[in-house]
Amino acid sequence: YLLLFLVGGCSYKYMDPQYYEFKSLCYFNLGKVLIEDESIKNKTNIIVTPKSKQIKDRIVETRFERKNENQVVYYRINTYFYDNYGIFLKGDEGAGLYFRYMEVLSCKNIDKKFKKDDWQVETLE
Repeated sequence: YLLLFLVGGCSYKYMDPQYYEFKSLCYFNLGKVLIEDESIKNKTNIIVTPKSKQIKDRIVETRFERKNENQVVYYRINTYFYDNYGIFLKGDEGAGLYFRYMEVLSCKNIDKKFKKDDWQVETLE
């Protein structure tokens, strides 16, 4: 366990099965965008409403929806967040160094090569 702790950057994520579940959720849902109708999007005001749901102890699913004035959802994307526990050195020489013991990882932290061109667009009916 000590070797995994040190290799993981003083983080417990490689020893936590929830981290691997978080990673698979991100890869499974990454880039899935639901669009009902492009014409609705261009004619109305944008209202963004994030909704969160706790999946596991350390995993949270957040859904971002864009609605028009009539509360019709025309755009929806899901993302996930993971509470990562460990020992993290933050700060700099000028402001001072300090330790943090938790950081929140999102899907963009695990796959930085993901491009907008790879999005899978599905139409709601």
